[in-house]
Amino acid sequence: GGLKAGQLGLVVGTTGRGKSHMVTHFGFWGAAQGYTVLHISTEMSALDCSTRYDAKLAGVSSTQVEKHENTAGELQRIKDKIDRVRGRLSNRLRIQATPLRRATIDSLKNAVDDMAAEGRPVDLLIVDCGDHLQPTVSYRDYRLDQSSIYWDLKSLAGELEVPIWATTQAPKE
Repeated sequence: GGLKAGQLGLVVGTTGRGKSHMVTHFGFWGAAQGYTVLHISTEMSALDCSTRYDAKLAGVSSTQVEKHENTAGELQRIKDKIDRVRGRLSNRLRIQATPLRRATIDSLKNAVDDMAAEGRPVDLLIVDCGDHLQPTVSYRDYRLDQSSIYWDLKSLAGELEVPIWATTQAPKE
């Protein structure tokens, strides 16, 4: 299953529920299956985001990667796994981070176009978190601005003919 080209999928949840981990999982498996993935983070640094991909690649928790809590045997196992998988993922994943509230639909499109110009057309776009994009048109109403962002993402998916997975925050109440 999954998304088809031109579709937008949303991963919705409150803070700390695993939305970013879930879309990282989608990106990792997309790249592992031979698709070219562009993961744009609007709230985490590229290093923090790549740490999650490294953990998926190594088959360990992201906390274990972040804290470097590994025995010599575990490090060797991780190295062996990375060596086995590295070729399948080569040139299949790009991670970009943007400053908070700086990314726009146009900057997302430019990033996709840049990859295509490099001979790596994007097969899957991940936007974590769409809430932090600037709306194309501001209605001066937060709810309407947020709606506008997701309509723009849906339009972008159709225009680019790629599936887009985006995360969004759910209100706590």
